[in-house]
Parts: sequence; structure tokens; C-alpha cells
Amino acid sequence: MYFYYKGIQIIPTNQWEVDGDSGTVQFIDAINVRTGREMTGLPAKKIVVSKIHVLPNKEEVNGKIS
Repeated sequence: MYFYYKGIQIIPTNQWEVDGDSGTVQFIDAINVRTGREMTGLPAKKIVVSKIHVLPNKEEVNGKIS
């Protein structure tokens, strides 16, 4: 399985949740595959899980043409 957050491939390391007024919100701590940097507190609802590896288009990354 491959995990993505805003088009960035990540490796989840930890999952935690917070109880709030509108219910329970889940968060994920992960490591950015490309840079190796740790990303903490990613909202679980925004994580995309894919069975295939999606290679980003080099011309268009995050909607910006480089």
C-alpha cells in the first residue's frame, strides 16, 4: 500500500486521535519518502491510500507547472 498526503508519498509511523466537540478526529505522524523528514499531525481524512504507486507528473506538481 502507498500513502499520500497532498501528493507527497509518506510512510505512516504513528496514529493518534483527539476527542473533540464534533467527535473523534484521527491524526497520523509520517515520514516524507522523498526528503526523509518527519511530518506530524496530518489529518487522517486527507490521507489517500492507493494500491498502486502514483508517480507525480514532473511538469505539474501540486497544480503548479514548474
